[in-house]
Amino acid sequence: MKVIVCVEDRGGMLFNGRRLSRDRLVTLDMLVEAGRERLTIEPFSAKLFRGNMTSVHPVENLWEEEGCRGTCLVETSSLKGKEDQIDTLVIYRWNKCYPFDMALRIDLDRYQLEETCEFPGYSHEKITKETYRRKEA
Repeated sequence: MKVIVCVEDRGGMLFNGRRLSRDRLVTLDMLVEAGRERLTIEPFSAKLFRGNMTSVHPVENLWEEEGCRGTCLVETSSLKGKEDQIDTLVIYRWNKCYPFDMALRIDLDRYQLEETCEFPGYSHEKITKETYRRKEA
């Protein structure tokens, strides 16, 4: 599966149950990243995709069997211990520091960085997008 996450400079994902930031150009890029498949999301993420709900598929638990099979946006779930399920990891970095109480906890040594690009976002001067592929055992 391909997993998408958004983080601030220190890996923070959430603060007090809220996303740290949002950027509508990143949201559009996530849909492009999913390609022809629908992007699987947590219900928490649905408001990011207002107007594009036919392109997304909300599920209660991404890690259950009927959860994500293609491309998933993870905002509120831990990735710790899920490395074997993730073939591709796409990280959008906000390039800012925000307070956080939930961080991305994943062993990036198990992945190979394949691509990095930077682009201007709508609300952020610079967004960094990194694409990792899981290393073969």
